[in-house]
Amino acid sequence: MATELLDEHEQSELVRNWLRNNFGSIILGLVGGIGAIWGVGKYQDWRAESLDRAGQQYSLYLAAVEKKDADQIKKLGSTLRSDYAKSPYAVLSAMGEAEKTLADGGKVDAAIASLEWAHEHAEFDELKALSALRLSRALLQAGKLDQAATLANTVTAKGFSAQAAEVRGDILLAQGKSADARAAYEQALVELDSASARRRLVEMKRDDLPLSGAAPKVGG
Repeated sequence: MATELLDEHEQSELVRNWLRNNFGSIILGLVGGIGAIWGVGKYQDWRAESLDRAGQQYSLYLAAVEKKDADQIKKLGSTLRSDYAKSPYAVLSAMGEAEKTLADGGKVDAAIASLEWAHEHAEFDELKALSALRLSRALLQAGKLDQAATLANTVTAKGFSAQAAEVRGDILLAQGKSADARAAYEQALVELDSASARRRLVEMKRDDLPLSGAAPKVGG
């Protein structure tokens, strides 16, 4: 699943599905001493209500994105991160903010800051991996190659191996390690579905590199 290519609405649906499937385990993992003092039932009600409010805020955030309402985007994103920092919706809004910053030609350091927040606060594997991949790309864009490589190598979540291999290939290429970059792209292609929209791009990246031991291309 090419999760990195999901738009904001699809990401929202990913989160909703994950919450439906994993809400029980979240509660069991968090309840601990709180349940002993407050009662498991009350804590579950509070957690469900909090997630529901965060989801409502995120729906408003997406509507603002759709309308390109910069003031509302900033306000709602800030609210999600300040009031619902532990919700996946806050993480998604931070990633959306970084994406918009880069798309609008903003400072890459600002995007990195948003993505670092997202990665730090992501609490389940899928969003942790997605935020790590986007942060790796932003670090690569900023020329922070060692940091980008270290982070890309941490991505092991199921379903993200192809994207992680492609990012590693991009970083290795920037480091001047064309043979290693080619191997990384080959690994990505093994993982990518033959019908994936991303596959052709990775093939082009690979084919632009010389075979191991071959002389580099000269000219365009």
